[in-house]
Amino acid sequence: MKKSTIALGAALALLVAGCGSKAEPGGSASQSAAEGAHTIVSTIPAPSLANNLLGDPAERDIIVYLPTSYYTSDERYPVVYFLAGYQEHVGMLDAPSDSMWAQIRKDGMKEFIIVEADGINTLDGVGGNFYTNSPVTGNAEDIVTEDLVSYIDGTYRTVAKASARGLSGFSMGGSGTINVGLKHPNLYAALYANSPASSLSRADSRTSWRRAEAGPRTPLPTSPT
Repeated sequence: MKKSTIALGAALALLVAGCGSKAEPGGSASQSAAEGAHTIVSTIPAPSLANNLLGDPAERDIIVYLPTSYYTSDERYPVVYFLAGYQEHVGMLDAPSDSMWAQIRKDGMKEFIIVEADGINTLDGVGGNFYTNSPVTGNAEDIVTEDLVSYIDGTYRTVAKASARGLSGFSMGGSGTINVGLKHPNLYAALYANSPASSLSRADSRTSWRRAEAGPRTPLPTSPT
């Protein structure tokens, strides 16, 4: 296994283990208590949500956590994506971020960008899209694999390749990590799912594992309904 993949796996484990309290989205940039680290709250376009039957807007709230050296270097950084759980807004990782940066520096790991996204929708008031594509709730899988990745790579100094991307999540986000990550090994080199709520069927899981082990392939066929 490549060292970059091992490092991403360690970063994912550290990230999910540090899940904490909530912070409300606000569309602004703020200075973290960790010197030089920045937290940026944004609302980004999500064209994959267009024409959903719930009438939800085609946009998503995200939080981007930039490493301490981001504004003092020209370096490009790996990215770890975190998917929030059911009915959970972005902000779970806000409180423990200082300890995460400190642990990264202590262990001599390469700094990385953290991107937090959620799967909130208005189904039954406040629901969740489970990061799957649906004509009813919108194409939430495509938000993760297309809208979000393209926005982050186009906005920040990232290493824009699979070997420098990790995907993680908690509960609904954990199941999204499994289902999305195994279907898209061309996008993510490391996965870490914490308490996944649900996942692919056994048959689909076997197919996804085989494709992930074999490397990038064409997208999985859609299961018959």
